[in-house]
Amino acid sequence: MISFPVEAMRAMTEGTVTMRLTIDAAGRVVDSKLVESTIPTGAAGEASMVQQAQCVLRQVRFEPSTGGSEEVLRVSYAVN
Repeated sequence: MISFPVEAMRAMTEGTVTMRLTIDAAGRVVDSKLVESTIPTGAAGEASMVQQAQCVLRQVRFEPSTGGSEEVLRVSYAVN
């Protein structure tokens, strides 16, 4: 489960992190790269938000396949 970094929540920092995941034949994420972030550069908690998204997405498991693949997933942070 993803958690909203405390410093980002206190500053009401919001945004979306888009990551490109490389998946191996067993369905495991073997690499992840930041594609885009709408979190304002230098905003409180920005680095923690990106790191948290990357950590959680690396734990996702996909259907095994005959070869590897790539997926693009987004994690959105919103203060309600």
